[in-house]
Amino acid sequence: MIALTKAIAALARDGRVEDATKLFDSMAERDLVAWNAILGAHARSGDLGATAKIFREMPQRDIVSWTTTMAAYARRGLLDHASALFDRMPLHDLASTNAMIAALARAGEILAAEELFDSMPVRDLASWGAMLDGYARASRSIQAGEFFHRGMPEWDLVSMTVMINLYAHGHVHVAEKILENMPEIDLAASTAMLTAYAQNGQLENARILFQNLKDRDLLVWNAILA
Repeated sequence: MIALTKAIAALARDGRVEDATKLFDSMAERDLVAWNAILGAHARSGDLGATAKIFREMPQRDIVSWTTTMAAYARRGLLDHASALFDRMPLHDLASTNAMIAALARAGEILAAEELFDSMPVRDLASWGAMLDGYARASRSIQAGEFFHRGMPEWDLVSMTVMINLYAHGHVHVAEKILENMPEIDLAASTAMLTAYAQNGQLENARILFQNLKDRDLLVWNAILA
């Protein structure tokens, strides 16, 4: 059973959901790990109908089952369904709560996301990142800045790049400070800063940054040519 379950997971990672399903259907016995593997395969493929059907048919569920299904609804923008599943969960762990915060934030339900975030006894970088992404999507640069500086346990490259994008509109000097404080500057951050310079007419700064880049992809070229 263990070997078959690993094979299902491997097929799912390769995007071969149909083959994974055939293998799952051929199993004489299935444990919870196997059920979660096929559930995750359909959830990642975006087949919400199959995901919901498998979830209903599962003889037992754990936190992984609930979180996988809830996140599948959230990715499709079905916040009511995701919230209903979250409320029905027998318990919430860090991963499931982070997924719900991200779903609320993406849907623009910032106050609800804040309430859930504030209720968490323990938070990790993903918790902070989900809220920061929500502020960014809602174009709330002031709230994002306050949130970003008030207590993030550490600033990762993704969070700092989000902040550069936020401050690109009218606060280029702040974006520059964030870029200067990054432990390393990747292409995403460089592209964000190039875009900020271009949008604010600072073409000479954009040219200097562009010339200093060791690697340049299509997004970088688009930013400098915009």
